[in-house]
Amino acid sequence: MIWKTLLENTKGFFSVKIIHPYFKDNVCPYLNVEPDPLTKTIFKKMHLINKSFPGELKIVTEIDETTENNRTIQRPAFTFKKSQHFTFLLKIKDPAFFKVTKLDVSGYPREVLYFSNNSKDGLLSFEKCTVTDGTLSLRFEKGKVPLTLKITGEEKEEIFETTLNKTATEFTYDLSRNKIGVYTLLSGSGKADRIQTQTFYFNPVIRRDPVLGVIDVNVPVNAIVNEDKNSFSVMFEKK
Repeated sequence: MIWKTLLENTKGFFSVKIIHPYFKDNVCPYLNVEPDPLTKTIFKKMHLINKSFPGELKIVTEIDETTENNRTIQRPAFTFKKSQHFTFLLKIKDPAFFKVTKLDVSGYPREVLYFSNNSKDGLLSFEKCTVTDGTLSLRFEKGKVPLTLKITGEEKEEIFETTLNKTATEFTYDLSRNKIGVYTLLSGSGKADRIQTQTFYFNPVIRRDPVLGVIDVNVPVNAIVNEDKNSFSVMFEKK
């Protein structure tokens, strides 16, 4: 009876779907999506459940119902104090994926794909991301040394800032005392319109698995439980 009641009070919160036109029904069996170690801990604290399906990961939550403007609104039972980042790893189950996919993987495995829900249409935007198991490192070409470097975390909080000597050849920073997650490196020349950004993902056990990408889903404080609207997609092109 308790289990039945629990099921009745749960609902799909959001989902991440992999779309690949090479395969039947766009379902790619060569990739797998799973929460990273820190996100697994967050799931446990917030009683969130992740369920894997072919080509898709669904996140299920306990719900609370309230009435607003004569409408029934469902929200997660464990509300967020601030916007919450959930980070997932896109892992390769079968290297045959590269044979059927049109994709620039010239920097792989040091550089992977970084997907985030900045787009409003549910399709996750992507860029390149450098993965590290400890040290964030950069090398500079002669004459192209930035004036300043700043490292920020997922919530844009400042982690570190420094000014560089124009003769510098490299920069390193030890992330091992920081939490697992996504970091942004901002390099500036002293002019506001010349700030460049670079995304890093830190995970001390990242090298154990063949990770193709990092998926970063940012959920706002007052998120409504609606799996249709909170359905995010990662799309690939076939060769």
